[in-house]
Amino acid sequence: MNASSNSKCPKTYRDIMMDYFQSFVEDAANQGSNILLSTEEFDRAETNITEMTNVLIPQGYKIHAVVYYRRFYDWIHSWYNQITKSRWNGWNPNNDPFVQWLTNDRLQEFQSSYSVAVYNRFMEAP
Repeated sequence: MNASSNSKCPKTYRDIMMDYFQSFVEDAANQGSNILLSTEEFDRAETNITEMTNVLIPQGYKIHAVVYYRRFYDWIHSWYNQITKSRWNGWNPNNDPFVQWLTNDRLQEFQSSYSVAVYNRFMEAP
């Protein structure tokens, strides 16, 4: 299985991870178990949703996407707080206040990770 876009790990680890995921899904299906996948990483535009569905659907799973909706400006302010409290200095190297940090370019950049865009990506996947 090609796992090239579902992780930021080196390719060998992605391959191992996706092989494990496929084995996990097969075992769960054989046992008649349901699967709940939950992660904040699903908001990343590079997540290959089709690849995941190609593992789940052949095993007979019906996929239901549940997206938590949070008001955009509440969400983006929370994100800003996380990066300024941590050491993700690449996102705010000058420790700019929120009103200076949130530029038009940054608004455009973050829209792809927001609830509506995530929902649309999941709905477009086969």
